[in-house]
Amino acid sequence: MNTLKYPNLFRPIKIKNLLIQNRIIANPMGQKFEDKALGGPGIIIAGSCIVEPGRSSFASKDEPDAFSKYEVEKTRERILIAHQTGAKASIELGHAGMYARTKDYCKSSSGFIRDDGVEVREMDEQMMNETADCFAQTAKNARDLGFDMIFLHFGHGWLVSQFLSPLFNKRSDSYGGSIENRMRFPLMILERIRKAVGPNFPVDMRVSAIEWVPGGIEFDDTLAFVKVAEKFIDIVQISSGLDINHEGNVHMATTNFEPHMTNVPYAKIVKQNVHIPVSVVGAITNPDEAEKLLADGTVDMVAMARPLVADPELPMKAREGRSDDIVPCIRCLQCYHISTNRRNVGCSVNPRYANESFIPRKPAKASVSKKVVVIGAGPAGMKAALVAEQRGHSVTLLEKKEYLGGALHFIAREKYKQDIQAYLTYLTGQIRKSSVDVRLNYTATVPAVKDMNPDAVVIAVGAVPFVPKIPGIEKSFVMGFYEALEHEEKIGSKVVIIGGGTI
Repeated sequence: MNTLKYPNLFRPIKIKNLLIQNRIIANPMGQKFEDKALGGPGIIIAGSCIVEPGRSSFASKDEPDAFSKYEVEKTRERILIAHQTGAKASIELGHAGMYARTKDYCKSSSGFIRDDGVEVREMDEQMMNETADCFAQTAKNARDLGFDMIFLHFGHGWLVSQFLSPLFNKRSDSYGGSIENRMRFPLMILERIRKAVGPNFPVDMRVSAIEWVPGGIEFDDTLAFVKVAEKFIDIVQISSGLDINHEGNVHMATTNFEPHMTNVPYAKIVKQNVHIPVSVVGAITNPDEAEKLLADGTVDMVAMARPLVADPELPMKAREGRSDDIVPCIRCLQCYHISTNRRNVGCSVNPRYANESFIPRKPAKASVSKKVVVIGAGPAGMKAALVAEQRGHSVTLLEKKEYLGGALHFIAREKYKQDIQAYLTYLTGQIRKSSVDVRLNYTATVPAVKDMNPDAVVIAVGAVPFVPKIPGIEKSFVMGFYEALEHEEKIGSKVVIIGGGTI
């Protein structure tokens, strides 16, 4: 009898001759993925690789070929890491095109001079053939090294989409204009790849359904391309937006201002028009959402990136029916270099991410059990209490309010803060499951804390709003934002808001 809470999510799927243990694809976010591999997805996309050294890397003009003599052992290690809990190992093949870091010039559908002075050359047929051969050779190298499949990045404004999208493709020859012309070079690449890897090696392809900017590709064109490309590929992943373009980027990696499952409507239509498996990525943040998409037959697989940063063990916990133990992604984008300008990249709910060298996967048991008092039951206080308890300490959590959560209690009330509400629910649920002694409506005075005789005290009292010295601010009709959030009935119909920040 199948007693899984998410039976469709953990039903195996066969792509060509490859049997995949579940329907979860761990999408790439950088080159580190071991924690995700240990979490038990069906497919791990084990980072990315360039296809044309010196011409295709967005990171560096000197990025090496992952399959070259002095890199291939490290690339082989990616496969071994991915296979640890039964996932199949894939690798992303990409070409930055006009955005490449290069020693001399870049290649793209149309020519121009970049803002940094680098020449972007319009590709002629000889250049197209060279690049298509590079894709094919890299795909064959991946197959020969032992990858179970490959993942072609044909979306988000990189080289292939620079041909597909009229936003970039300004050509007037047989490779520009109509979608039939714009897809000729992408199809050339796919045909070369299929010939290089043979008929039975699984090929996955990501596309942007739309680009969310004026002049970008329309969904009808994307659908037309996928229908023609189907004969060369074995599964297609539906995304949207652009990477480098900031207007399109916020739809590629959505914030809390966008709904969940943003690309599902497009994926549903694609599935109705093709005969290969379809996956979808984009704000599918929990196993309940994923299960419903699979149960309804909307898609065949679900891809996750940031949710597996927030909790790499999401698949394992979902399989064990422990969904309330999954740390939810709050879509803050702290993990994304664009939002942080490559400074302080990390994860707001998983401190280990980007700090793997010194933060362990699990808190180690302390050699000496201590009595710990934590003052303040906001997110920092609750997390400190939980970690201290996991390390074997006796923990008391003090909170002067009648509820847990601190500022999250107010933030979660806002229309666009469902992800914060999920995180608050997670934290309070973990506290309830723990042995932490929680004392609400408790004012932590010095004498009271001293009487507890603690070995350690953690101060996590947060902050209080700054109130400017404005004449009349003490009047009865003036209220702070906390009071306004908690008592909307007091606001009235004629309102003046002082302060133009995010609150």
